Amino acid sequence: MNYFKDKIENLRLSFENLESFENKKESKFFLNIIDILDDMSNVLDDIIDNKYNLNKEDYEYAFICMKCSQEIEVEKNVLDSEEDIICPKCGNYIPIFNANFSDEDFL
Repeated sequence: MNYFKDKIENLRLSFENLESFENKKESKFFLNIIDILDDMSNVLDDIIDNKYNLNKEDYEYAFICMKCSQEIEVEKNVLDSEEDIICPKCGNYIPIFNANFSDEDFL
């Protein structure tokens, strides 16, 4: 995702092409601001990339047993099998069904 990086680069090029700012203190100031914006865009791009590049195979889902309140973590392949989960603490059956939800519905 390079949306912000492209915008900042365009801003930098536009600024550097202005003749009225050559060799002035103001130009150094504005170039420093553009550098800070560039750093911020890198951090923002990293955050966005990390959010949308989750490794879905390793992601676990969690259920709470209605009987004993035990949290039960389940891998996606168990959900795909649509078999009931048995609570390891109390033996309660937790029904699993395909509700056609995707990970993006919960982000």
